[in-house]
Amino acid sequence: MFVKLKYLNGTHPGSTKEFTQPVIKVGRAPSCDFALYDNTGRHSIASRIHAELRCEDNQLFLCDLNSSNGTFVNGERIKKVPLKNGDMLTFGPDGLELQVNFLISSKDETEFLSSCPLFQDLPWEVLYEITRRGDIRHMAAGSYLFRAGETCNTLYVIYSGLVEISAVRDSTSKLTIIGFLASGESLGESLALIGGVHRTEAKLEEAAEIFTLGAEALRELIHTIPDFALRFTMALCNKLAASEGQLQSRHNKRHLQGDLQHFDLATIVQTLNGLRESGVLMLYPKMDNDIGGSGVIGVLPFARIYFEAGEARYIKLGSRGGEEGFYQLFQMPLAGSFTFVQQEVPDDMASTDPIRMPTMNLLLEAHRLQDELETFKNKLPELTAVFRPLVEQLQWSEDITLGFANQIWALILSGATLCEILGKTDCSNFTAYRLLIDMISKGQISDEKLPADMLISTKTIRVMASRED
Repeated sequence: MFVKLKYLNGTHPGSTKEFTQPVIKVGRAPSCDFALYDNTGRHSIASRIHAELRCEDNQLFLCDLNSSNGTFVNGERIKKVPLKNGDMLTFGPDGLELQVNFLISSKDETEFLSSCPLFQDLPWEVLYEITRRGDIRHMAAGSYLFRAGETCNTLYVIYSGLVEISAVRDSTSKLTIIGFLASGESLGESLALIGGVHRTEAKLEEAAEIFTLGAEALRELIHTIPDFALRFTMALCNKLAASEGQLQSRHNKRHLQGDLQHFDLATIVQTLNGLRESGVLMLYPKMDNDIGGSGVIGVLPFARIYFEAGEARYIKLGSRGGEEGFYQLFQMPLAGSFTFVQQEVPDDMASTDPIRMPTMNLLLEAHRLQDELETFKNKLPELTAVFRPLVEQLQWSEDITLGFANQIWALILSGATLCEILGKTDCSNFTAYRLLIDMISKGQISDEKLPADMLISTKTIRVMASRED
């Protein structure tokens, strides 16, 4: 419960105090939750503990506590009465007057509605009326908010979770994912008013909480509360203008998030590409806590991809960047969460190697390399294997991978295992495996233990690359 009491007269008109407890005592005593005071002495006709406000059964009541001079609501003396927002409370005839405004809802729900673009900046008494008429539904993974062709009779606002939106985009009549909606975003605003038919469908890939407001309740709010009608109309206009590319306000910034258990990376990338989004996709690790390993999402992302108009332009995955960094994401297990936020390219990403390949071609190549990597793994020993140099200096003719080959050669000379080589090079696992296999096939290294007299002393080996003629 949230209650706001505001002085209407006396020497403190307009001053307010807010409360969250279920019982609020009012009176002259300093121990009261709301201690009445006035420089003119008007408070003196109130009793020390005069009255109290109580939250009972989702209703706020004002109760007189056998005061000497009585308690009044809107000029009428009461013993116990349910209150409405805006009621005037008077403690004793011609005593101090207070105005009451309140919300009977959880703090999280209230803060959520006040931050949602559709309801932002509305007075809290209006927010109360919205929450009173609406409901938060807990929905399981795999369920639907609505299917294509169904009549819309509800306005939906995503409280938590992620909603996948699909539509038919070509003559095949096949549904295609066209986007995701996250916390604070809304669906069905205009269709609910006119009873229109959904042309898309909304599916929950993970469990979610959805605030729902029926069409009749929505129309009632518009008819009876001018502030709501104005705010709702403005929100619809902003959304329409943004969809036509005429407006890009802070309310329209897309902020997507979800669990990588339910959304594979390729689908996320394809969606951002199809929507031509610009911003940063951040991937967070899943970390086990100390209590049963239930899984807590990490604070810092382990990878970031910057998109420009739907095209992946930069990636930062440890020391990896460019196409190799992108490929690596498909060659490692992914668990945790993702978030996409519209923003300019961060400075630390703009200084990395850019991705030059179109994103859809990049995805196709990533899947091809992912399949071929399994074949390469069978050609090399276990991850703890150590490679032995068989020549004094590396001979390498492939310019595009020369830097990676030199990194691998230096790690081999230091006695690094295969696992350490994969973790410390700037290329993808696929490229590292391919280069190692090439070095073996050319007789430059061995993955087998050799007799000591056949090994070349690492003291005489220089880390350099020379081109073959």
